[in-house]
Amino acid sequence: MNILFLNLPDPPRTFVYRDYCGGFGSAFPMKTKSRHNIFPPLFDAYAASILEKSGFNVNILDSQAEDMTYMHVLQEVKTKNPDIIISRISLPSFESDVNNISKIKHDFPKIICVGWGSICKVNPEKVLSKSKLDTVITDELESTILDLIQSLEKGKGINQVHGISFKIPEKITHNPSRPCEKNLDLLPIPAYHLLKMEKYVARESYFSADGSRHKFVPFFTLLSSRGCNFNCVYCPYPVIFGRWRGMSPERTVDEMELLVKKYHIEAFWFHDQVFTMTAERVENICNEIINRGLDIKWACQTHARKLTSNLIKRMRKAGCSRIEIGVETGDPKLLATIGKPGSTITDIKEAIKSIHEEEILVEANFIIGLPGESWEAIRNTANLIKQANPDNMAISFLTPYPGTKLFQIAEEKKWFITNDWGKYSTSQPVIAFPDFTEKDMIDAYEYLIAVFYFYHRLGELLEAVKKHKFKVLLRKLVNNMPEIAAGAYKLVKLNLKRKIKR
Repeated sequence: MNILFLNLPDPPRTFVYRDYCGGFGSAFPMKTKSRHNIFPPLFDAYAASILEKSGFNVNILDSQAEDMTYMHVLQEVKTKNPDIIISRISLPSFESDVNNISKIKHDFPKIICVGWGSICKVNPEKVLSKSKLDTVITDELESTILDLIQSLEKGKGINQVHGISFKIPEKITHNPSRPCEKNLDLLPIPAYHLLKMEKYVARESYFSADGSRHKFVPFFTLLSSRGCNFNCVYCPYPVIFGRWRGMSPERTVDEMELLVKKYHIEAFWFHDQVFTMTAERVENICNEIINRGLDIKWACQTHARKLTSNLIKRMRKAGCSRIEIGVETGDPKLLATIGKPGSTITDIKEAIKSIHEEEILVEANFIIGLPGESWEAIRNTANLIKQANPDNMAISFLTPYPGTKLFQIAEEKKWFITNDWGKYSTSQPVIAFPDFTEKDMIDAYEYLIAVFYFYHRLGELLEAVKKHKFKVLLRKLVNNMPEIAAGAYKLVKLNLKRKIKR
């Protein structure tokens, strides 16, 4: 059988990060044609490797990386002539994804179309009822794919395949689930040779304070662990990946070494939900990188309470140049009760300070719209941004993902302002409260962005002057002045509103 893993095209004027938000995906509008970081379909590459080792003919078509329209995809499908197409379905691109699948089924009715992804796991009924997909995988792709494909090849039916739901012809059947694989070392090396590796790039500035925003370096993602033990009510990661489990340090660095030596990758992004969940494991990963002499830069995301100054020092020595931490809010009460239970503002400040001391870039990720959000809480978040001074900041609107406790609460309390999955992108509000409206959330977003860009970017210029780094100053003047001016304008505009001024 011929198998095609198809990473579906982006919707018009939108770029979808399918790995983000627990695999539900996030999306950002692309008003103009511009280069951006390109993330590879890593899960597809793992699954493709499993099938190849069992003798199947496998291809991967990453239409996102190649910026393909459906017409390009159509031509590739004709050329590759697959019996089965396997595609990840994302929440913000749901309509586009299922429409593209429908077109494929119309043009190639004999192809079996299989969907997978977080929305397939938590709501297979809706996915199957609203699409032309024949089957969806409701457990981990790598654990299920071989059993499914072998059953289809042998023609013995898929009634006994655990971890799937399917439609024949209009009746939907849900098979029992299967346990997730706890030993991630059993996964084969991903089928990198099926990807156009030169397409995966990231901005140099993402990994280096002195890097250019306009220069892109060879880049790849890694997933050395899965799951999270913290169970925040809004977070989809524990729902989708379960409790934390990690690859061995040796196996993790085996992948990195292959990517460096064979594909000349210079920078890596660990997309682990909590990379430093176990400090000893991370120390050993760092030791492996150092002992093998890998000259690389890498970034990760983690929890502030899972960082120590000694661990950060070791990470820096092994090439870590960027750490992203989930801050969520600068309001002490919101942080302790729902944002990051058990964490304090002091924890956040100390973590950022320790990262800065090692000259590692730090990105602080915030959420607007946690239950109990208020303008007082937003001002507290603004104060934290000014005091902690992260190098970068990302703000998301709280999105209650299906399957999370927050989704149930939002339904019960009627907080939803839309049922359109296309808006579940983190870049626009989908819930609101009587005392903190959709307009409040949008104003709060603009306010916090303005605070960051004005104070931090201005601070970068002053630091360059202080250190007499005049070349750096010149470059930052060119890069930062538009953001400083925009930030100042927004601050003046928004401070005229009494709710911010008071």
